[in-house]
Amino acid sequence: NERSFKMSLWNTSHTVGAGTLGIIANFHAISRIPLGDSMALNKTAPFFTLLACWALLGERMTFRQVGAVAIAFAGAMLVVKPDFSGTGIPDAVIGLLSGAFAGIAYALLHSLGRRKVDGAFIIFFFSVFSALSTLPFLVWGNVPVSTAQVALLVASGIAATLGQFGITWAYRFAEPRQIAVYDYSGIVFAAVFGLVIFGQIPDLSSIVGAAVIVAMAVVVFRTGK
Repeated sequence: NERSFKMSLWNTSHTVGAGTLGIIANFHAISRIPLGDSMALNKTAPFFTLLACWALLGERMTFRQVGAVAIAFAGAMLVVKPDFSGTGIPDAVIGLLSGAFAGIAYALLHSLGRRKVDGAFIIFFFSVFSALSTLPFLVWGNVPVSTAQVALLVASGIAATLGQFGITWAYRFAEPRQIAVYDYSGIVFAAVFGLVIFGQIPDLSSIVGAAVIVAMAVVVFRTGK
């Protein structure tokens, strides 16, 4: 009915708004502070997801699941190896906000799943909203790009879209406390792609960190069975 549609649209707007703010904050942090630092701050998102689900949705959290997320975060830090010595406080706060907004968006996404809001509608709404809201930055800060750079942007856009579909469906159908730890799998895949494509050999710290993330994913999977 009309009331239900308006409520779904209202909730969707909050979800995509938080998600867009998270992306903007993350890109700002990446451009201003070391990559490892920005990744570390952004990877606080699963903690904010669990906190938002508890505060906004009233979902319970088990100590095992919260602990698994915390240990996975420690594993992620072994991989990205942040060094906050050269990080300015304002830029670091923005980097932390990228994780906070992303976590809130994931929690609200789960709420939309409860209301049976179609995932394709959410992704379409998010794409349109984020494109329109960032258009002024494109107009005012336009920088010429080469054909190769355009190709890379298109490829990254395709990969991000596929990832967005995956994470949207995941948070719609599963409880966030069961899947939050999988957010760290991106670091493992990045290390694998770096090895295969660029010949970047991970050090012992990265290997241990990746193993910890995988182990915690297995723990969460077994807990949720």
